[in-house]
Amino acid sequence: PVRSLDLGGNALGLEGLAVLASWLQDNCAPQLGMLCLWRCGLDGRCGVHIASILAACPVLRVLNLGLNPCLGDAG
Repeated sequence: PVRSLDLGGNALGLEGLAVLASWLQDNCAPQLGMLCLWRCGLDGRCGVHIASILAACPVLRVLNLGLNPCLGDAG
């Protein structure tokens, strides 16, 4: 099972995050404790996908969203 996933520095954007959120819900979310999404081109529209990741990952303790300057309060 995947316990840690570092995608930092990859230009996921909204579409990539949507795919990631769907994959996590279907595959490995129960075991995931750390998810790194720093500098992934995320913006305020990504908030719904971030929320679904949080809901699907009950043991997630570390979520790194740093260096996504367009994320803002909406995200």
